[in-house]
Amino acid sequence: MRYFISIILVSIPLLLTFYAWKTVSQNIYNENLTHFQSLAHESEKALIHKMDSYNSALLGGAGFFKGFDDVTPPEWKTYITAINPQKSFPGVNGFGFINNVKPENIDVFKQQGRNMYGEFEITPETQDLPYYIITFIEPLNINEKALGLNIGFENNRREAAALSRDTGETALTKRIILVQDSEQTPGFLLLHPLYKTQQMPATVQGRQDNIRGWIYAPLIAKNFLHDLTRMQGNSFHLSVYDGVEEDPDALIYKSNDLEYTHEPKFIVRKELNIMQQKWLVVWKSSLSFEQ
Repeated sequence: MRYFISIILVSIPLLLTFYAWKTVSQNIYNENLTHFQSLAHESEKALIHKMDSYNSALLGGAGFFKGFDDVTPPEWKTYITAINPQKSFPGVNGFGFINNVKPENIDVFKQQGRNMYGEFEITPETQDLPYYIITFIEPLNINEKALGLNIGFENNRREAAALSRDTGETALTKRIILVQDSEQTPGFLLLHPLYKTQQMPATVQGRQDNIRGWIYAPLIAKNFLHDLTRMQGNSFHLSVYDGVEEDPDALIYKSNDLEYTHEPKFIVRKELNIMQQKWLVVWKSSLSFEQ
């Protein structure tokens, strides 16, 4: 009996010590989790703010077009040069205008393009698909391959243009590869509708009938999503997916280029609505954060 009592007397401090250790460890974990969640929230806000600022630039471009009956390439160049997109909007390749051209007007439009640029070709030419043609893009020297591109040829571009047109709001394409990106990395287009009327038509049919084109911005994901906050790549690694699944084929951006072998203790996943598209954003804690 005395032996049993002795065991109990010895065990009680051990159990209390273990319980205290467990409690302290859980409190530390909870504190670190809360801190990590705040880092993820800060990153999310930075992403949304950056996208909103680029959308504001598109709205400014639309306002510029509405102020003129006809805009010329030199006028657009002057306007975009004043904006200075490389400095003011890091990650954007430029700003342009996509013209909605009826198939019966293609030959006339080609000649107008040659009058403006000297050389101007529409690629690709399509049948039974709309002609949404990139007519202006500045800076031209880094976007020349996009000039004359008919974005109506490809589903992701065409669907985003239609979504923007029908809703009257800016829309983002799904994951695409930009023709001007020599590295062929994931990118996307941001499109804002421009109508023939000063005011946006009140009905979807009215918007479809009066669409003039789109002010747009091509973005390369690795440039746009790089360093949203100073903790990115240091305290956490960021991955962004087109859609709501962690599908490698839908990956838009990953902050760590090397194979990530560390098993993170903290992970935050969130579905975001970004300009009428869904993105899955994943934040994983780095080894330096955990240490």
